[in-house]
Amino acid sequence: MERDYLGGYFWDVLLISELNDDWYDFYFSLVKVLPCKKCREETLKYHTLSEVPKFKNQEEKNKYIWDLRLKRGGENWRQDIEKKGYTYESWIDQFKNKPFTRIG
Repeated sequence: MERDYLGGYFWDVLLISELNDDWYDFYFSLVKVLPCKKCREETLKYHTLSEVPKFKNQEEKNKYIWDLRLKRGGENWRQDIEKKGYTYESWIDQFKNKPFTRIG
């Protein structure tokens, strides 16, 4: 997937991140260092009104992130979805069976 903006990487990192006991701290730590003051402030404000749920598994977390991205991801993302036909499945597939680290 080509990107002409960097906001998508935030969502990609959330997708490939492992759901564990530290994930929620990771999410909010990541939000606090976004390179966009407006994005930081609006996201933290959003989550004071709409808490991040406790997920049962990785897939539930990923679907939440996809839905949140649809709701809050920005105009560029919504245009990409319409023009290129992106779906939750195509987003997941771009990382499927790819190692996080290359050894050797």
